[in-house]
Formats: sequence, C-alpha cells, structure tokens
Amino acid sequence: MRRAATSLALGAVGTALAVFAFAGVLAIAGPAEARRCSGCGCNGGPGYRAPNGKCVGWADLNRICGTPPTKRCKAEIVNTPPPPKPKRRT
Repeated sequence: MRRAATSLALGAVGTALAVFAFAGVLAIAGPAEARRCSGCGCNGGPGYRAPNGKCVGWADLNRICGTPPTKRCKAEIVNTPPPPKPKRRT
C-alpha cells in the first residue's frame, strides 16, 4: 500500500513539473501576437517605407509615395486609414 502512495505522489510531482516546463516554454516563445512589432505601421502609421528609408506618416503618404503608395514606397505592415473625426457642434 505504501508503494502505491509513493508512486502516486511521484506521478503528481512529475505532472506538475511537466506543466511548469510547458508554461516556461510558452513564456519564452510567446504567441505570435505578443511578439514585439517592428517596422513601418506598428505605431498606427500607414505602413509604408519611403525611398529615403524612413517611415511615411498619413499626412505625407500621397506626396511622398504617390498613388498608389506602392508606386515609390515599400509596403511593410499596411494599416487602413483612421476614421474621420466627428465634427464638433458649435
């Protein structure tokens, strides 16, 4: 009877260690969404890189890249334009 209780306790410890090891691997690797974003478009910009190597903002997109933006710029993480701001009543 004592042998069965010991093997059961070792089995529980082994299972707990396996769960913690799996959780550690997930914490290190992390899901794809949790990885740090890098490149143009990560901070809410349009997601295009200008010929000079810098990211282009929404205000300069048509002037620097042209229409369509891929005419002179390289697409990285392309975002849709933000919705227009509602007009304030006066």
